[in-house]
Amino acid sequence: MTEPGRLSIAWLQDAPALPFTNADEVEFLKNYHVEYATSPFAADILLSLTSSGLRFKWLRRLLFWKPLLIWTNEPRFDVTFPPNTSTAHQRVMNVYTGDVFWHNLHFLGSYHQNNALDLGVNLKTPPACELDASSLAARKKFCVCIYAWRKPAETGLVSNGLNIDLNERRQTLAIILYRRGLADIVGNGWPNEVSTLEQSGYENGGTTWWNRKLEILRDYRFNVCFENTIWPNYCTEKIWHSIAAGCLPVYWGRGTRIYETFPPNSFVDASEFESDDALISFLEGMTDEEHLARFKLCRQTLLTSCVRRLALPQWNTEIIQKFAHKVLDLAAESLDRQATPITTSPQPVVSTQPLVSVVLLTYNRPHLLRVALESVVSQTYQNLEILVCDNASEQATTDIVRSFTDSRIIHHRHETNIGMTANVQDGFLHSRGKYLTNLHDDDFWAPRFIERMVETLEAHPEAVLAFSDHSIVDGNGVVNESVTRKNSSLYARTRLQEGLYQPFKKMALVDLSVPIAMATVFRKDGVAWNDFADLPSVYDYWLAYLTSRDGAACYYVNEKLTYYRHHGNSESTKERLRVNDAYIAIYKIILDDPRVAELRRYFIPRYADHHRDAAVSLLRSGDRKRARDYLKQGLKIHPSFKMMLTYLGTCFPSILTEHLPKRLRFK
Repeated sequence: MTEPGRLSIAWLQDAPALPFTNADEVEFLKNYHVEYATSPFAADILLSLTSSGLRFKWLRRLLFWKPLLIWTNEPRFDVTFPPNTSTAHQRVMNVYTGDVFWHNLHFLGSYHQNNALDLGVNLKTPPACELDASSLAARKKFCVCIYAWRKPAETGLVSNGLNIDLNERRQTLAIILYRRGLADIVGNGWPNEVSTLEQSGYENGGTTWWNRKLEILRDYRFNVCFENTIWPNYCTEKIWHSIAAGCLPVYWGRGTRIYETFPPNSFVDASEFESDDALISFLEGMTDEEHLARFKLCRQTLLTSCVRRLALPQWNTEIIQKFAHKVLDLAAESLDRQATPITTSPQPVVSTQPLVSVVLLTYNRPHLLRVALESVVSQTYQNLEILVCDNASEQATTDIVRSFTDSRIIHHRHETNIGMTANVQDGFLHSRGKYLTNLHDDDFWAPRFIERMVETLEAHPEAVLAFSDHSIVDGNGVVNESVTRKNSSLYARTRLQEGLYQPFKKMALVDLSVPIAMATVFRKDGVAWNDFADLPSVYDYWLAYLTSRDGAACYYVNEKLTYYRHHGNSESTKERLRVNDAYIAIYKIILDDPRVAELRRYFIPRYADHHRDAAVSLLRSGDRKRARDYLKQGLKIHPSFKMMLTYLGTCFPSILTEHLPKRLRFK
């Protein structure tokens, strides 16, 4: 019997590794007052992986009055399409409903609803999957196809008038390649004319099959790895295994949203070719240079995706949360009519944690915003106010924000671009939290970043802010360990021990150790907001000044808890000049502030250097007159050999100074 206030569920199937049945998931469901019954006969609600099969049909007829939820992540176990997924006594969650797959990484490493099930890629230590000219030349075998044969009568599937089946397409391609001597085939059930290398699947040894599959793939240049069905975000382990083994995937992209994850010209997209012959001719004619360039993009995507899966643990619970809510919705509608006393939702919990306001700055980078926002909503610290401060972006940014159903998110879009400093200031002033932090849309956080910062600030009320170290990632989100080490050393964090520092003026304003813009949480009442300057740029340095000038304390957490994205693109002359003008304005103020007078000997050379750097930018654009004005002022502030040499450069013909500023540029 189910305890009062509890709801019991049971699967109609009797199979190993049923969804949501491992120990952690069972405990998770108990938070929603949902528990498993001993059998379908004792359950309030029935669960099924499929809408077919003798066992299903027999038990469903026998227990016809009980509400039923069909949940499956296999596209052929249930082919109910919206809007026919909800009836008075039945709900469906399948590949086509949008609440089983909503991104492309569900099958990377493990099934999300069962992390104990290994799918051959270790997220924490991704495969090296290196491929260079010599190792590519060593791959003498051309192509391999690894999937089971399905009879033509079993393959057809149509949705909205479109054939979404890929079984027939990939089988036809495999047969053509096989007959031409270009491909080997691995899999079960193929016609007698095909001599397969071996069988495949769990029946050959459970999870060890993935290791064997990777061994096979390492001998080949290409791998035909279509899914069996075309549907948005239905992306299984096939493409990941191919890349992990150094094999270039031949994949079907149209209709799948795979390009939300992969860049163009990475995998070979079979859907872009008019015929199988055209595709095969393309594969045979591909140069090694193109092969290696495509694979490099695929490898970067795999490594980036592993980082994202680890950085966003909420993805591991969202799917079971959606499942739990569907169970509760079905119970509320179906069982209430039977006057069955159940609790339809967990009791609300009033948070005793202090509110943290996150100011997320964005402008027309929706693909990066999604990653940043995912890293915020998946923080282990949950009492957040998430202010997405949108600086007049296009509609795609709004669409990304709306795709998140998190009620903590507040989207504030400016009608015109008001500049970065005004945008962040507006976010700070509208925040309600005890603590504040901000993030740019191209950076992202590790899951415990806010938790570690808040627990530190709560334990040390004398600290006005807490900060951590961070990793440097490339445009694809892959950590560059060498650059990360150099960056930590450059900003003196390698010399810091974890702990409290008071005062931290030199640390913040000279060593630049405190990454205000993406790895710091500070007390809202620790900032004199009336003194927030109207600067064209570098608001983070001004915040470092406001928080440190009075001799307050800070706390350093010696962990890399955030990720800073280095794009590698050079700044324009206009942008470089804007940054230098902002620093010049700040130094002009703080040089007159007696509270930081002990640091004047550091500030004066930098004040002058920013004049020189501004002049260099102007020289490169041909504006000699303005460059001289900056240099004259710099020479008055702090004469130096570089300053004088740069000034002399303004007297030479421009053809002689085109390359000179690059050597003299202030770092």
